[in-house]
Amino acid sequence: MSVINSSVVFEENKPFSECALWNLQREFFLSEGVDAWNRQVPFYVTSNPAVANNHASILLRFMQDWHCKTDTQQRSFYILELGAGSGRFGFYALKRLLALQKRLGLEAINFVYVLTDFTQNNINYWRQHPAWQPFIKRGLVDFARYDAEHDIHITLLESGTVLGAGENAMPPELPCMVVANYVFDSLRHDIFRVQSGELYAAMTVLSTDEANLQAQTALQLNQVDIDYCYQKINGAYYGIEPFDTLLQTYRDQLDNGHFILPIGGLRCLQNLDVLCNNRYLLLAADKGDLELPQVVKSSAPGISLHGSFSVQVNFHALTHYTRRNGGDSLQSPLQPGIATVALLSGMHFADLPETRQAVDYCLHYSSPTALFNVYAYIRDTIEHCPPDTFVALMMMADWDPHIFNQYVDTLLDKLPECSAVTIQAVITGMPIMADHFYYMPGTIDTLSGIALFFQELQDYEQALLYYRKSLAHYGGADHIHYNMGLCYHYLGDNEQATEQFEQALRSNPTLDCAQQWLHTLSEKSPPLKYSNGENILCG
Repeated sequence: MSVINSSVVFEENKPFSECALWNLQREFFLSEGVDAWNRQVPFYVTSNPAVANNHASILLRFMQDWHCKTDTQQRSFYILELGAGSGRFGFYALKRLLALQKRLGLEAINFVYVLTDFTQNNINYWRQHPAWQPFIKRGLVDFARYDAEHDIHITLLESGTVLGAGENAMPPELPCMVVANYVFDSLRHDIFRVQSGELYAAMTVLSTDEANLQAQTALQLNQVDIDYCYQKINGAYYGIEPFDTLLQTYRDQLDNGHFILPIGGLRCLQNLDVLCNNRYLLLAADKGDLELPQVVKSSAPGISLHGSFSVQVNFHALTHYTRRNGGDSLQSPLQPGIATVALLSGMHFADLPETRQAVDYCLHYSSPTALFNVYAYIRDTIEHCPPDTFVALMMMADWDPHIFNQYVDTLLDKLPECSAVTIQAVITGMPIMADHFYYMPGTIDTLSGIALFFQELQDYEQALLYYRKSLAHYGGADHIHYNMGLCYHYLGDNEQATEQFEQALRSNPTLDCAQQWLHTLSEKSPPLKYSNGENILCG
């Protein structure tokens, strides 16, 4: 073990795909479970209603194309979501699929949405989550443990069906669909350098402060420093013809520079070929490079540390592999932010007209990446955003709870200046947004925000409806009970108001405003006249 600038080198001379970082990342997800997405690992940009709506449109049109081609009666399509994480994206996507299916009169198509991950903790969380129970009962959703880099079969935990290759497994009767959002950036990668027509593999040198070491490995990923040395490659590097051919292509076509090869993603595609009997549609949204000029970098590509870590995906390699194996691909246009690809194994988009049209529209004319870039600007200038602009964004984003959470305080402040039309537009969107609410650790209480909006409008019945929904997920915070007490009082029900103020005091004995209201109500005064914002607690 050597020392560099007071840091201790704890591993060296290993390919990037085999270095200790990947095992550390795996341990992170295994230990954290769904808590990994509690302000540690970013996920919102690919787990929102807009992305889910686009994916659902493509998936349903794909099933429609096949339904027209062949008899799908008594057989089910399988939609496999890899690395489903918190389950929020799947929740949005499944509901959108069902709504589109009904709207288009395609109820004859049967499908099962399968959430997968390699961590059992996440699977346990989904199976117990209240949002999934109605879909489990209807047989519309299933769950499975699946390691994308290694597994060629999958066991569905609800039905017991085993799909894929191997003992007791059966290949799917119909083509599969695969969703892989923010997945490929966390699978194993290798780093290479092209110099004077020669190819070199980057070997990692990992170091950290001695205090961050235990049993010669790092405790915290974000305290690890990465350096590289380079070894010249002579002959086949992987010993797998498609992968080595891809390396040779980059060696021959790239000028001097570095590039990443998504070896874990390539292995994933190989495994899916086996599992899905060489017939699948894969949709992936991730941070990545789509074109060859983007792939080459002047220096070794960096990694992003955020609880775990991730790297920029070389989508060019994944599409090149897919096409070389007889498949097809389409991709989003170049733009800042997230890239999206649609990969077909064993098929071509020219033979799937509904699918092709849906992909073209969703990637070029209804781009969630463009929407996110607009949202990011508004988020960073939130106090200057007019309510009408907020409403326009919310309508484009399908009343996304996350965006509402960022703006609710500004909205409440600006309510007096809102037109009747603007207020009615927000009222119309509130049930849609509430229906999108999906609880997970650390989730902001969107439901109480909706309740505050209605309380400010003096629609106390609606406010109480959403406060009760909030209580079901978050329990009795003092401000919720206090605000419910105000609502009951202004509805003329002082008995219920007293009960809520007392509950607020039990939650927080120092809440003087609740004590003052109890004193007022004990004098049996008539309901007071409400003025906007008076005495409301926002938590």
